[in-house]
Amino acid sequence: MKKLFSAAASLVMAATMVGAVSPVGASAADAKKSLSFLAYKDATLPSGVTADGATITVSADAIAAGDVVVPVGMYIGEGTADLAGISADATVKSSSADANKISFKKYEPGADTYFAEPHTFKTADGTEFSVDTPVSFAGTYSARKGYGAIGAYQIAVDKSQTAAGTDNAFLGLAWTNNGTKYGTWFGEKSDTYPLVVFDVTLPKGIANGEYVIDFCNYVNRYGNQSCLLESTERYDSKIGNLDLNSLTIKVGDAASSDTTTQTTTTATTTGSGSTTTTTTTGGGTTDPSGPDVPDNQLPDNSQMVADSDIVFDFVNHDDPDGYWRVDPETKDVTVTPTLDSHGKEISGISLFLTVEGDFEFDMIEKSQSLQNSAIKPNYSNYGISLTSTKGEGGKGIPSTTDSPVFDLFFIPAEGLADGLYEISINGSKRLEVLDSDRNRYDITVIPGKIAIGDVASSDTTTTTSNTTTSATTTTTTTTASSAGSSATTTTTTTASSATTTTTTTKAPAPGTPNYGDTDCNGVVKINDVVLLNKWLNDNKSYDISEQGKLNADCFAPKGGAELTAEDSDAIIKSIVHLVTLPVEK
Repeated sequence: MKKLFSAAASLVMAATMVGAVSPVGASAADAKKSLSFLAYKDATLPSGVTADGATITVSADAIAAGDVVVPVGMYIGEGTADLAGISADATVKSSSADANKISFKKYEPGADTYFAEPHTFKTADGTEFSVDTPVSFAGTYSARKGYGAIGAYQIAVDKSQTAAGTDNAFLGLAWTNNGTKYGTWFGEKSDTYPLVVFDVTLPKGIANGEYVIDFCNYVNRYGNQSCLLESTERYDSKIGNLDLNSLTIKVGDAASSDTTTQTTTTATTTGSGSTTTTTTTGGGTTDPSGPDVPDNQLPDNSQMVADSDIVFDFVNHDDPDGYWRVDPETKDVTVTPTLDSHGKEISGISLFLTVEGDFEFDMIEKSQSLQNSAIKPNYSNYGISLTSTKGEGGKGIPSTTDSPVFDLFFIPAEGLADGLYEISINGSKRLEVLDSDRNRYDITVIPGKIAIGDVASSDTTTTTSNTTTSATTTTTTTTASSAGSSATTTTTTTASSATTTTTTTKAPAPGTPNYGDTDCNGVVKINDVVLLNKWLNDNKSYDISEQGKLNADCFAPKGGAELTAEDSDAIIKSIVHLVTLPVEK
């Protein structure tokens, strides 16, 4: 269980916390919203630090002289002020080993002192006032009451966060509008003031390079994207209506050098190998996406990289819960994973599926996007081999974007217990997707789930197995100076090991609590907080089922007999990894 933060560091929502409601009934929902990290606009940057859009530069002299504290804000971009709930996680990404030396410090708008002297702010109507705390994108001000941030915050910081897949600094945030129909922003625009402010401390002497403040946009333990906005619509990056924008901090030589980096990686796992060449020119020497995933070693959900060459997605986005379900007539399950090749051509695919539970692999069919190909299934081992039949030498399957790649048919064994069973690709066996020159692409796999029976809630068991991967990386860096001379450095690094995590989720019997799942849809997210708060505010207008009350009763649970704001507080804390449900007194 993740440790509880101290009372001083942890936020406790007031007993008057009420439900988030849609603040503007007549307005159309935004087609897209955004979250962005930027230098905090109302703060003064320290000496030797400059900001230009989504890039902050720290001079070599500044980092050599002492710790450098960079003020950062998370800003919301939207056209309609209608947010009911927000969850978002942040971390540091870099190929530099010094990334884990960076730390975060959080500040709650309207509550935590930030400025040494009161700072002057201006409301949307031009009223000026001064406070020593940050102000939020949604807030109120009056001469009598002063400033107050709208909404209820939970903000957590830590040195790392396993659930979010990061060994570096972590910030977790959850916010609800607390039932206040703010309707307009506190400033002129949605991003005049930030959602939250935090300091990023770069310790004295940290290695030169690029350090990216980025979102941990993973599929969390409740089956949702960790970065999620809720209003009358749901916004997340997987749906495609939420943009997530990172902030790059360039330190020392990375801030001024013109650098060309060529990296060649040769990895060998369980008998197969690959060679990948990456070239970066100008403006820095590191890849902000973080360390590469070795060939044949699939990342778990918390480590997915959005910029992989190939993304296999086994989630059913046509199902409200994302599950594949048994056809009541045919008694089988059809799974149609998608493949996003980002416009790249594919000459061949070779992989083995993995399915938790007892299922017969009955049949496979090509989707429309892969008609110019020959497919060879291995039903006994869940294997699939596909080769392009288009063009000379069978090269060039038409590129796809979020298109179904296979139609897979499975028959569940008779008597298979009700529950959720994960389906994915087996990373310990042969796995390759080849380009037109028969080179391997980098691959990311998003597991899905097959639902057997009436799955209303979930109970998760995680099994971890180790796969040893050996790798040799040679990096050649050439740095050009203003005088035209150059220097070359070659570094060779060998070896690593990796861990694959497989999660099997099964539904409890009716009457068994799935703590936090107020709306009984099988997942826990900000919506559950919203529904519970609405009910706490007005239980005559809003309904929670008996199972929902049992699920929502997660602080010193009494079997659903007594729901309070402490239950809402516990759910929102669990979303930002402060607690594991249920929470005892």
